Amino acid sequence: MSEDEKIKMIVQKYQEYLKNNDVDVAQSEKGVWFFFVYDPTAESYYRFFRFKTAHELEQGIIETVADELSSLLEVSVESSFHNMDNIDLKERYDGSCNKALARLVRDIKILRGECQKVMSRLEGILGSLPEAFL
Repeated sequence: MSEDEKIKMIVQKYQEYLKNNDVDVAQSEKGVWFFFVYDPTAESYYRFFRFKTAHELEQGIIETVADELSSLLEVSVESSFHNMDNIDLKERYDGSCNKALARLVRDIKILRGECQKVMSRLEGILGSLPEAFL
């Protein structure tokens, strides 16, 4: 089996991921293979590389997925902590049980909201990957 055929098999394996995200694989007129990820917010490509083998392509896809999922989680956690810390220190440490419980409820609501923001994106990415990947 030629390397081009192996590459096409990897493209087929990850077809759902490629189709459901701003990710694509292309072959130039000269036969050069490219992998790229487009960021519609920035209107630019944030990952773009050449590859020669199916292994290189699969490794690039896996790294892209891992980076994207890590970034989503990092942004969610950072935003949660920022929103949770945005209170008066006296309110946090006055020793009142009622205030501590109120603070806990507020923090849980913040965390829930941040999780809901990224959950559909996480489900979209994870749901589009081949079962063998998960």
